[in-house]
Amino acid sequence: MKTGSGYSGLSKSIENGYKKESREDRMIGKRYSFGALYENYANEAYRVDVNDNGIFDKADATYYSIDGAIIPDSCSGKKFVIKTSLSLYQPFASPCPLEGELVVSSGEREVTLRFLENQTVEVDVGSDGFVDETVNCQVVMNSDVCM
Repeated sequence: MKTGSGYSGLSKSIENGYKKESREDRMIGKRYSFGALYENYANEAYRVDVNDNGIFDKADATYYSIDGAIIPDSCSGKKFVIKTSLSLYQPFASPCPLEGELVVSSGEREVTLRFLENQTVEVDVGSDGFVDETVNCQVVMNSDVCM
């Protein structure tokens, strides 16, 4: 593991309980606030220092995996189970993953989200292999989106 402001390496976390957080959209410099109840929500992030300079900068990227349940404040008590089927690849300079696949289920409904290089997401309602809609990645990453 490297020292400095960046590093290559794996970090893991498991969330249980209520958490309020904010994040910044690096492209437009806007901050978002988000509150949710987490249930065994495991998040793995593998940071890659591509140019091996010891600093996490624009040349670098992160791979993410998610597995667990979340009940966002903005979704009227709906519970979502999220599972990564293909790791999400997000370059540092990108506001969205450019590769990867998530399966999100809520009750009887299941949706597969496929993140694409052009910062769009294919939405496969029913996870039947057919693309039902293609949306801008920013819409999917917005904490107010509910299914």
